Amino acid sequence: MDTLLAESSIDPSLNQVRETNWITKLFKWRLHLEKIKKVKPKALIYWLYSVSYFIVLGITSVLCSAIPVDLIIQSFQTSSRIAINTLIIIGACALFVLSAFVLYLVRVLINRAHLQDIPRIYIPVSSADITEPVSDYIHEELIRCQRISKTAGPKGIIFHDGMYHEQKGTSSKMTVLPNDLVYDNVVCDIGQEVKYRGKIQLNDSRFIEPKNKCTLKELILDEYDEMTDKLNDYELTTMKDMVGLYEKLRFSGKPITHHEFERFLRLWSQVEKTLVNEK
Repeated sequence: MDTLLAESSIDPSLNQVRETNWITKLFKWRLHLEKIKKVKPKALIYWLYSVSYFIVLGITSVLCSAIPVDLIIQSFQTSSRIAINTLIIIGACALFVLSAFVLYLVRVLINRAHLQDIPRIYIPVSSADITEPVSDYIHEELIRCQRISKTAGPKGIIFHDGMYHEQKGTSSKMTVLPNDLVYDNVVCDIGQEVKYRGKIQLNDSRFIEPKNKCTLKELILDEYDEMTDKLNDYELTTMKDMVGLYEKLRFSGKPITHHEFERFLRLWSQVEKTLVNEK
């Protein structure tokens, strides 16, 4: 006692170290008790079942092996008749173990075959298909993915040059475009209709068929020269703008933007109406 008092008087920090160690131990025990409390009844039942299964299996194996072991020991001390009986018993035990192993193997193979019948893309449709922890985990992951998609996604609408891809809020009041539409294909088709078919259809019943083969630019400019006196300044300007924009989109080699394509469709629609009204 005097020694301890002397040590504490020499080094007062020893008491603080001892108190800290006791607090740490108590904290660890508290965490251990909380983990034990968090063990779910199903997990506890499964653990007890596994332990009891191996205990019963061990006791049964010891009881069943008592007679064969006894006969084997006696066979070394008695006549050959007991030795023959020993061999018979050992053979029966070996046959039983082999049969049990075969039955267990067949059971495993059948279970795996049934599991393979379940489709890989499995969608649970009822509460009995998956457990509650799995359902909660899936729900949490879906919420997390939704939050990530909103955070990592673009803040505004993105228009891709060269192709229209439908997004939320990208529909225009002027035009309704199909999804994944390639702008260059539409512009080329209008020009190739005049170049290879030799005519251009304005509506269901009316079309323009030039006397000589020409391009779309030449066709529009010819109509422009013929109808200069009949059209107003707005219509003439529209035809000029349409030809200029068509040449730019067709031969510039640059991807067509969404704004340029919508402007081209508006100008082409106005030119068609002008040609239909004047023909």
